[in-house]
Order: sequence, then structure tokens, then C-alpha cells
Amino acid sequence: MDLNPLIDNLVAAIATDSAIDAWCRDNYGRGIKVFGNFDVRNPPAAEDCPAVCVYPEEKQYGGRQYADAVTIVDMVHDPETRNRPGLNNVIEYAGVKNVEALRRLALVAAVTVIEQSDNAGINEIAVDYSTIEWFPFCMAGQTLSIEAPYVIGSGHPARNE
Repeated sequence: MDLNPLIDNLVAAIATDSAIDAWCRDNYGRGIKVFGNFDVRNPPAAEDCPAVCVYPEEKQYGGRQYADAVTIVDMVHDPETRNRPGLNNVIEYAGVKNVEALRRLALVAAVTVIEQSDNAGINEIAVDYSTIEWFPFCMAGQTLSIEAPYVIGSGHPARNE
């Protein structure tokens, strides 16, 4: 698998997804910003949120299969709190629930892209949440482990890179 076209396709799918756009506009009054790759020293700012960053995490290949890992970080900036209806003694942070909703929408868009790839499939999805340490930024990073079988006769995987 070539990671560059995969990243490009994931970025385009998330950026043009109508469900993501509608959700962002309904909840934050603006569309999504999607970043292809990510600079941890210069992350998206509050005015860039809601945002999604897509970047390669890992690549493995051998005699039987290719395996790539791609991370999709979903971000909202949301300092709002609210009382749960009927339970005035329960305070909820809107960003925590909202970043999970955005994560699920981005995952649906990503799965659609991966299912259209050459025999590729998602082997595992690992999700890491950062909802406290960067508050009011709430982030959900999901790493998708994508595998595709090595096709006999197509040359060694290293030559196909």
C-alpha cells in the first residue's frame, strides 16, 4: 500500500463528507478543517476547530501482507458545561461528548475509503482520548491498523514502495 494516496483519500473523504459538515455546522456554526499530517509543535488553534488531522503512524511489510497504521485525530474546542436534564447535580462537558460524535463520523468516512482500496481491510482500531489534559480542547485519536495481502507475482513489497 502506498501511504500518500491513502492519506490524500482519507483527507478528501473527511473534508467532503456531508454528515461531518452538517454535524459541525449544527454544533459549532462552521465547517470542518482537515489537516493532512500534523505538527505537534504547532497544532490547530481554537479557531481551527472542529478539526481533523490525518497522518501516517507506521508501515510494515513482508512476504505475506502489507500493514499500515494511520492516525485520525478529531478535535473540538468547547469550554461549555451543562446540567443534565432532570439531574441538576450532574455537570457535563459538551466537548467530551462532541469529540466522540465527531470521531465516529470521521471513522465512517475512513472505513468507506479503506473498503474501496485494493483488498485492504481494517484489522484493529485503537482510540486514545485527551479530554482533560488539554481542556478546553478535547481530542480523540484513533489509529487504524490497515492490512492488505501481498499478491504473488507483484514483486517484493519493498520494490513497490
